Amino acid sequence: MMEVSSPQSERASLLSRTAGRSRIVINRLFLSLSTILLVSGLYLWSSRGELVRGSFVGVGRRATSIEQVHILVISLPESEHPNSHRMARHVLDGARSVVGRDSAKLLESNKVDFEKDVLSWSDAIVVGSPVYMANPHPKILELLGNWNFSKDLSGKVGAAFVSGGGISGGQEHVLTALLMAMLEYRMMIVGGERWTEAFGAAAVTDEAPFYYPNFQELFLSKAEGLGRRVASVTSNLNNKC
Repeated sequence: MMEVSSPQSERASLLSRTAGRSRIVINRLFLSLSTILLVSGLYLWSSRGELVRGSFVGVGRRATSIEQVHILVISLPESEHPNSHRMARHVLDGARSVVGRDSAKLLESNKVDFEKDVLSWSDAIVVGSPVYMANPHPKILELLGNWNFSKDLSGKVGAAFVSGGGISGGQEHVLTALLMAMLEYRMMIVGGERWTEAFGAAAVTDEAPFYYPNFQELFLSKAEGLGRRVASVTSNLNNKC
């Protein structure tokens, strides 16, 4: 005799099969989600490891990407103008605190080789000058004017620093004149760390209470800050390219 199933039993069987399929789908979704979370976690862990290795390196060691960044600081010879040269040394110290000793150098203006130092070696160039009749020193203007205008400097960072005798003796004009010359070469301009040195670092040396050699730490700290910012910005640009 043929057994006939009741509507209730058919519904129960259908519900049972549907529940079984639902469990399979849920398990697969859970497995997929777990895989995605695992892969994402490994990626974030790896990225964080790279960040840590790039940020917290031992003394004398730097991240590989930062090693490729070179900062060139240019100033008149110390024998000709010790004030601006002292500022230059502090700009150099600031840059080296970011990129390391071998990746930043200071050259006197009469020893700069455009092809070797400016075009080939440097990623950023920081030019300094004393105030000379409210303008950059003629030797610094001559240096900038003799660069090869046909060469592409558009990928390089530029910045400036200055020393002048009086509080309103032309420092800001000299800073902007140096920056404008760099803009003619299509360089990317960077200022200091704070709005108080937006155009670069400046020092007053021959007006009370700022007589040389009592160089104010404020001016030297601005020079170091400029070096740090130039190196940091250049490193960030280099890492993103």
